[in-house]
Amino acid sequence: VYHWGWWFQIPAYLIVTDFLGYCFHRLMHTKTFWRVHAFHHSIQSLNWVAGVRGSPVHILMVILPGMLTSSIFLLTDQPWVFYTVVVIDICSQHLTHSNVYLPYANKLEAFLVTPRMHFVHHHIDERYGSSNFGFYFSIWDHLFGTYVNAQNVAVKGQLGLTNKYSTSSLFWGVNLKENNQ
Repeated sequence: VYHWGWWFQIPAYLIVTDFLGYCFHRLMHTKTFWRVHAFHHSIQSLNWVAGVRGSPVHILMVILPGMLTSSIFLLTDQPWVFYTVVVIDICSQHLTHSNVYLPYANKLEAFLVTPRMHFVHHHIDERYGSSNFGFYFSIWDHLFGTYVNAQNVAVKGQLGLTNKYSTSSLFWGVNLKENNQ
């Protein structure tokens, strides 16, 4: 890998990390792991900070694909390659969780994850929450049948969870407990 150069390493890192991220993200939406991901979905409005909100295990599961992939593909003596993917990771998280309007979003979503596409993923309606799992690329959602076009979502704007859990149980992600207020 060291001999392949940055022009191979950066795209390989992004593709493999995104595929693993997609898999981990779907895993966090299973009954077994939902409790560690629910805090991230409890937000009721998306903004650039929402991408880093999560339980400690959620944060670990989000960064683990990049850590694994960087140990394989970012074997280089050029530190700027590592810093480039870190900046891409940070910008991607903040952009997809923002409410920034991107022109031609419908066309971009054939290949890339956009804020409006990820907005659907955070929808309060669980059938939309089980869609649009990609981080950088939408190709995995298209390939595995989890893509939902934002134009086909009739009721927009409601985000969050249908159940009201205590903040501490959401944050720690150990055992979700109903908030009895």
